[in-house]
Amino acid sequence: MEHRFNMKDLGLSSWILGIAIHQEEDSIFLTQETYICSIIESFSMSDANVTHTPVALADGDLGNLPSAPRRAKTTPDESSSPLFDHPSVYRSAVGKLMYVAVATRPDIHFAVCFAARFSHAPTAAHWKFVKRIIQYLKGTANFELAFITRGSLSNQPIIGYVDADWAGDQEDRKSTTGFIFQIFGCTVGWQSIKQKSVALSSTEAEYMALSDATREAVWLRRFLLELGIPITSPTIMYEDNQGTIALVENPIRHKRSKHIDIRYHYTRDTLTNNEISLVYIPTADQLADVMTKAIARSKFEELRLKIGIHPPSI
Repeated sequence: MEHRFNMKDLGLSSWILGIAIHQEEDSIFLTQETYICSIIESFSMSDANVTHTPVALADGDLGNLPSAPRRAKTTPDESSSPLFDHPSVYRSAVGKLMYVAVATRPDIHFAVCFAARFSHAPTAAHWKFVKRIIQYLKGTANFELAFITRGSLSNQPIIGYVDADWAGDQEDRKSTTGFIFQIFGCTVGWQSIKQKSVALSSTEAEYMALSDATREAVWLRRFLLELGIPITSPTIMYEDNQGTIALVENPIRHKRSKHIDIRYHYTRDTLTNNEISLVYIPTADQLADVMTKAIARSKFEELRLKIGIHPPSI
């Protein structure tokens, strides 16, 4: 970079924008422990009990929210959960948590994005939901996002995991898109976002999620090319819905997809152009599961480790 820009070498980075950076010979670790501790103190939760997951399952402990098997509890019962008295406090908490979620902690990204949906008029139940996220961070404040060298650089540096939670929003029945991208085995990109239209089936929800993830994959491919890293093979996209893979690979199935917005058919073009390759993966191994729904503790901790988030001792 010194050959192209007028710059001064100040040595290895150790701190930037609230993110602590620890570098070793073959790895880099990012953590926001100090920033997370400031969040805990600013909302007077230093003495709060810790939780092991950021989102409870539907049969968990947020009693005022409706339940559905293995889904995050969503719209509160308006009759039993009054509006939160301090909406500005709620929005402040969500904003601070969002910075942690997008910078170093993909394990809370779904929970924070879910909480952000109710920032316009949060209820007491929603505030309890946000406090649970803070309680989870209290117990994992020192966890790091690791970038560790894993063998030689292959010709397939980018791998994507794509998932969707069909009709997961109990209020409007829209689905949630989730994806995770890894470069050379290290997690570098993630997203959890509510889909803009209602999907008529799980295949359709996954198809729309795959379209969003494909655009991210194409951007990453071009970004690496700009850095001088050659990409000679299609980017592998792991998808756990066989119907979605068939829909992308077989455009003849027109009757089942002609009602879908044309922008979602972008995936077919990238597949034809050999930019991506769809590979089926069992749901049990789908990393993007953590971006779309509440997950039991044991599975959540397993996926968290695979994503690359772990305590400093590992």
